[in-house]
Amino acid sequence: MLYLILSVVLSSALFICFKWFDLRRVQLLPAISGNYLACIVTGIVINGGFRTDGLEPNLLMACAGLGILFFAVFYSMGYAASKIGVGISSASAKLSLIIPVSYGALVLNEPFGYLRFAALLLAIPAVVLMSYKTGEKFSLKHLGVPLFIFAGSGFIDTALNILQKHLGLLSPAVAISLIFGAALLSSVLFSVSSGKPLFQEHRSLLYGLILGVPNYFSVHFMLMALRSGAFSSGQFYLINNSGVMLLSFVLAALLFSEQLNLYKIAGLLISVLSIYLVLFG
Repeated sequence: MLYLILSVVLSSALFICFKWFDLRRVQLLPAISGNYLACIVTGIVINGGFRTDGLEPNLLMACAGLGILFFAVFYSMGYAASKIGVGISSASAKLSLIIPVSYGALVLNEPFGYLRFAALLLAIPAVVLMSYKTGEKFSLKHLGVPLFIFAGSGFIDTALNILQKHLGLLSPAVAISLIFGAALLSSVLFSVSSGKPLFQEHRSLLYGLILGVPNYFSVHFMLMALRSGAFSSGQFYLINNSGVMLLSFVLAALLFSEQLNLYKIAGLLISVLSIYLVLFG
């Protein structure tokens, strides 16, 4: 339970950091790159060095592929938030819980009774209601980016669940460092190919370095929670995603005076009910 709580708290802290970055006019790409650099260093420090015991070619390729997808989804979320709408971007990411939950039930044969199915159905409108922002407009030409965020986020969560089952002797800290190393390389290559300045934006890089520590530990504790066996993967992702949305909104209301409306209140109440059904159903 402790790992799950820490994962929810740190993942929520990331959303608060993004809100703070928006207020401070931090540039997205340099901040993302600085974040990945901090993640790599944090993993190496936590592991006491970069020991490659148990590192096999298939694990290396899996971590590299995940790292590339991490960057693509992360950048797409930032793009969607600024060009399409924060609510749409957030909902696309959090609704992706459908993918790992379905994988756990259909492929891993995890128990999934009526109450947990009801919790999944409740989590969907809860995410939509808490993410809804009055005045945000959406058109079909913008459908591709949210769909990519939805599919990419769901695939990342599912792949992390599969990866933690096959780490063997490889330290989770090393695996996470490899993932973020590939993500950092992807951000640099994207910067070069698109002509966007990266290392000239020292201020944004610095903010990214600050973001990197909670980002690393959010993934670290996610893997630890999945490995602990305290929850099935379906239970974990239902509680984690709903909990992150719930805590992020509460913190945003307290720290940035984001206002409540009937949509958000309804989403909060439905989210609490969804978590209750998963825990006690």
